[in-house]
Amino acid sequence: MGFRRFRLDVVTRLGVLVFSLSLSFLGTKTSVVFVVLGMGFMQGMFSILSAVTWPRFFGRSHLGAVSGMSTSIVVVGTAISRRSR
Repeated sequence: MGFRRFRLDVVTRLGVLVFSLSLSFLGTKTSVVFVVLGMGFMQGMFSILSAVTWPRFFGRSHLGAVSGMSTSIVVVGTAISRRSR
């Protein structure tokens, strides 16, 4: 019930802000700590947001199909980005 108090766009913006700030410290000696914290925060936010977003927008009746399609798109996008390097 606690997650219903936060809007999805605000939580997403907060995660992007933390990750962006962590990347801005790459030139310093503490860059590793900030990047690890920022990436960990964003990965945790991705898990939470994907678990909350799909039922909110599509309902729970077809949650497996929507979640499966979303995961497939993420995997294909990752494969394409790795291949284009």
